[in-house]
Amino acid sequence: MNLNRTLDQATVKFDAAPQGVRATLCFAGSEFFFEGHFPDDPIVPAVVQIDIALRLAGRALGRTLALREVTRAVFKQPVGPGQELNFDIELRPAEQDLTRIKCGISSKGNSIAEFALRAS
Repeated sequence: MNLNRTLDQATVKFDAAPQGVRATLCFAGSEFFFEGHFPDDPIVPAVVQIDIALRLAGRALGRTLALREVTRAVFKQPVGPGQELNFDIELRPAEQDLTRIKCGISSKGNSIAEFALRAS
């Protein structure tokens, strides 16, 4: 159950800069978070989508980030195994030594999720 290893295996493309990340991921279906979520129709849990965005942002910044707040979250479509996901992440400094993270996830041009986070 190592999400960093799972992330490494699923990453198809990763481009990072101090102000953002663009990454493409594809999960095979054997990942631990599909177990029981849901047995007959596996989907990537929303909390995993947020955690992945946080980890991708941390990689771009060269440090581990801790989630402090989800300021906005909209999950529009379920994400299943084999679906290629494009993460478009904006990074901005925020008050009180927090980093603001804005993430959009899409697949085949369709918006999957949008959320905003604060992390330290």
